[in-house]
Amino acid sequence: MITLLRHTLAVALALVGTSTVVLAQRPPGDPAYKLGPAIAGNNGRVFVGTLRGTILYATSTSSGISVTDSATPGGLLPAETQAIWALSMPNRTTQPQLVFALASYNDGANSRYGMLRSTDLGTSWTLTKDAALADDRFRPTNDFWGSTGLTEFTWLENAQHGWVFGPGGIIATTDGGATWGVRLARNETERNNVQALSFRDANNGVAAIGWSPEERFRVTSDGGVTWRSAISPSSPIGALRVNQMDWIGNQFRAFVFDRTALSDRGKITTYFYRSTDFGDFWDGKPKGTITVEQTPHTEILWHNARTGFMVMRSGYIAATQDGGATWASLQAADSAAYPMPINMQAGFGYTSILLDGRYIVQAATIDLPAHLVDSVMVPFRRLDTLVQWDLGTASNVRFEPRAISVATIAPTPAHSFARLVLERPLAAGARMTVLDATGAVRRVEALEAGATGVDIDVAALATGVYRVVVDDAAGRISAPLVLAR
Repeated sequence: MITLLRHTLAVALALVGTSTVVLAQRPPGDPAYKLGPAIAGNNGRVFVGTLRGTILYATSTSSGISVTDSATPGGLLPAETQAIWALSMPNRTTQPQLVFALASYNDGANSRYGMLRSTDLGTSWTLTKDAALADDRFRPTNDFWGSTGLTEFTWLENAQHGWVFGPGGIIATTDGGATWGVRLARNETERNNVQALSFRDANNGVAAIGWSPEERFRVTSDGGVTWRSAISPSSPIGALRVNQMDWIGNQFRAFVFDRTALSDRGKITTYFYRSTDFGDFWDGKPKGTITVEQTPHTEILWHNARTGFMVMRSGYIAATQDGGATWASLQAADSAAYPMPINMQAGFGYTSILLDGRYIVQAATIDLPAHLVDSVMVPFRRLDTLVQWDLGTASNVRFEPRAISVATIAPTPAHSFARLVLERPLAAGARMTVLDATGAVRRVEALEAGATGVDIDVAALATGVYRVVVDDAAGRISAPLVLAR
């Protein structure tokens, strides 16, 4: 087993304030979980949002990670900023300095969501108060079980189409965050909390909506305006809590969690499912079952379609290099991460990011019950930490350069239509060439710069095996194409 180098920093309590959390009523037997902290990063800069409205600026190097500055309400941030709920960098390759922060402000009577935006890697920020963000049906709160708020971002590579979702529903932008529209709002009767969401293009996406055991996969073909059930209610995957949904490697990937196994550490709790038909059918059995730490906050950080890292709050890290089919332990639980609360009904949350393709950076919080504050000699109930693990020391992990991208084609085999999905946006001068099995050129087509997917009409091509080659200023991409009729 490879031991990763780690660097830790306990952020000063005075810096993050003294916010407290009131534990909400929750299902019997379920521990209290907090929402994960807001965190994003690029080019050695890490941003961590706090619930008092401050954004901490941290610098990451091979020597460690340290907080170097902060943006505070009334300073770099608009004075009315109250709290930071989520941070996102839509495209670290083509727009490396673009940062979004889901924030809240007070309109004089209630807390409302707004969107902070920086185009210069945090040097300056502007606040957008869009009506969709401020909709009365979305309520900013850190009550994990009773939340009707918004908690996470998902974007297409073009950084123009994006969605913010959470227990409260879904809002979306089609113009890079300038304007937003409501796509789904929570309905108490249907309990349609949005747990996970991902899109393969501007229209087609998959979501996990509802709490277990009512949770079901649903698909949309209109950008999230309407949804239909994607699997049978009797399917085993429908009863599992979905931690995360991704579109990568020309497939939807779902990381799911069995809440019924929370109290039994001997049971399998986490599973990895894949769908290659855009969400209607999911693998009939778990892929790459993981039997380690039980927490519904565990997440997967994808480096590319093949390489990903599963990060636990304890610092346990597992890696896959075959797209999630198999997983191997890269690091055991690390004492640098916060210890898991044991028998004290403490609430915690954490979020991790893959920074610059080399580091895993985790932000974590823990909230102690009031009666334990004095006993552990902590003057405040809220603690925060940043932990950085250096993946560059793990010699058994392959990191393919992002510029040398692959492409995938679906469906396979294709009949009259196929879609080529790329791991990076096309650069200038892009051109697609279709070659047959003998190497003869069957089609040449110019492609638009910035595209991450290409529709191919193959109706006129004979049955057989082909290769699709895409050349642009950044290099060459290729993928096999199989036609059968």
